[in-house]
Amino acid sequence: MSETNNVEQSDVIYDVIVVGAGAAGVGVGITLQHVGIEKFVIVYRETVGASFAAWPAETRFITPSFPR
Repeated sequence: MSETNNVEQSDVIYDVIVVGAGAAGVGVGITLQHVGIEKFVIVYRETVGASFAAWPAETRFITPSFPR
């Protein structure tokens, strides 16, 4: 049995599907834009960046190094 929470059907065909919108997922999205890939979607469970709230206070300023 599959679970489909907050999933909408779409006829859009994406070049890339990023699973997760934490630090890595958002960073991958930024990198995809940087290299010119525009047809992508970031699939998230709660809200974008929700995983940051669970990080210990001393690690909240640690972020991946992605192109700017």
